[in-house]
Amino acid sequence: MSRTHARSRGCGVRRSAFFYRGCRKYIQWGDLGNGRYRNPILPADYSELDAIRVGDDYFTISSTFQFSPGMAILHSRDLVNWSTVGHAVPDLTRISPELNWTRMNRYGRGICAGAIRHHAGRFRLG
Repeated sequence: MSRTHARSRGCGVRRSAFFYRGCRKYIQWGDLGNGRYRNPILPADYSELDAIRVGDDYFTISSTFQFSPGMAILHSRDLVNWSTVGHAVPDLTRISPELNWTRMNRYGRGICAGAIRHHAGRFRLG
């Protein structure tokens, strides 16, 4: 359903919202703004997460498989509100030319099941 159509039916479009069948049912996810939250916290497919806490901050990484940029890095202070801070590999062809879209023979390969660690002020990804 388009945003225009949703509005014309009296259903406001909000950042963390999902609409069912003609806006009869409205669900908001993530931070509800009242000290509560509703799962899913991350409204996307972040697979094979690994997370750590460093002081008051939380960091997580996610597999991106054959897609560039590779290995998403996210940050949160409360485990509810997350933001993408970058990617570990800007272009997967730096790992291997076989991961170039012109070849398309590496489906399901690339970056998967990573680990994030912090020691002596440095982050390490593996």
